[in-house]
Amino acid sequence: MKHRSTAGLLWLLLLLAFAPAGRAATDPATGLQKSFSAADRLAPGLIWGGRAPSGIPVLIQMQGRSWLWGHPSAPSEFQPVGKGRLRRHTGRMTTIGDVTHLGGVSLPVMHLATEDLADPALPGRIQRARYLTLMEECAGLPDVDNSQVFHWPREDARLYRLQLEADVCFKRALAAADAHNRQQWSWLALESEKARRALLPRAQADWEHAVLTRAFLATWAGAAGGKPGKPAIPEWGFEPNRPVQRLQAVAEALAWLLDQIQPGCPAPCGSGTPADPRDELRACLPGPKPPVRSLSPMDLANLGNAVSERLRLMSVNDRLAQMAYSTQTGWTLVIQASPEDPLWVLAQDPARIQDLGKAGLLYDDALSARNQSTTLDIVEHSTLVRSFSGPGGRDLARVELAGLKTKPVVTQKDDRIWISADGLMAEFTQAGFAEQGTVLLVNLPPSLVP
Repeated sequence: MKHRSTAGLLWLLLLLAFAPAGRAATDPATGLQKSFSAADRLAPGLIWGGRAPSGIPVLIQMQGRSWLWGHPSAPSEFQPVGKGRLRRHTGRMTTIGDVTHLGGVSLPVMHLATEDLADPALPGRIQRARYLTLMEECAGLPDVDNSQVFHWPREDARLYRLQLEADVCFKRALAAADAHNRQQWSWLALESEKARRALLPRAQADWEHAVLTRAFLATWAGAAGGKPGKPAIPEWGFEPNRPVQRLQAVAEALAWLLDQIQPGCPAPCGSGTPADPRDELRACLPGPKPPVRSLSPMDLANLGNAVSERLRLMSVNDRLAQMAYSTQTGWTLVIQASPEDPLWVLAQDPARIQDLGKAGLLYDDALSARNQSTTLDIVEHSTLVRSFSGPGGRDLARVELAGLKTKPVVTQKDDRIWISADGLMAEFTQAGFAEQGTVLLVNLPPSLVP
């Protein structure tokens, strides 16, 4: 009996010794504390608008409960957990939507499962949540209007020349082996960007500012260990019809150069009215002196040749793409609108649209447009359009649907026409209609006659 009681006592002591450790291992608070501590070490404080990363609040939804980290004035229903900056909601709180307002702060919501606490990528996801919180605070940042990407003045040789100069200088700054050369090439790049920015239309400049600033902040938010990576810029810069790709690379270059030239240089959201990241780099460069270094005569000659050759090739490629589309075998529907009542595009997705310059825009697989007399819906078929206001305008002057395998069905009754085919539904009122070989031509009226 004595041996049994001794063995039982030892077993009970072992259970008591290991039970707290087992609970701690599965306690969400412990896992969250460790993940947030790791996230706090990923980026320097000043990059986050002059605050320590731990001072940017994050709201977590997990196991039916809400957890709040780093809130400056947490609501009373969130009680502290341990000695850290973590708080737990006293009840069961369910958030609605992707953003919740707590204590005067707009917070994106992170939805986690218990197994996420063991994910090595969780600290990076926390940084992403902090980045989204910063974006909520950047009230002065212009909205990103995707349609502006189509108004890029890509055929303006002077603008493109300045863009190439900036691209080449950014590339030289990234490749510079010593601090002096890096600063000089940065000065030159920013001078070219400043001159180019002054020539852009206001709407285009605002769109660039918004895209560039968001990409700049996202680069810091996703930087491993708080150190932005060095981006790749093509030897002779970006094509003039790749504005989004270029702005992403420039944002990454600005983040990397800022970290090299002056670590912890204030970020553009510190005051709530974000400055252009290009101006941030200029402010952090030591001394307002003009650059000593300049582009060589060979560089200038190469830039001039690149501008003329790329613009020529781009125009040729646009024309070839338009001809390849329009000469497809099968039936073609052409709709021509009046400037008094253009067809208005309901939505545009730049990722699914190919800009062909003067030849128009090629919608990859969907297009919906309306006006007083017409309803047009096209799915799973590419469409070539031209607008009255220039590339990217939603006021369509001409719609061409080529390569239809079978002849569309045309139904006419009184002053109305219906045309349907696989992936096409169109209805017209008081429109002119003609059939010319394999082309169906519809001329829309300037306005409906009562």
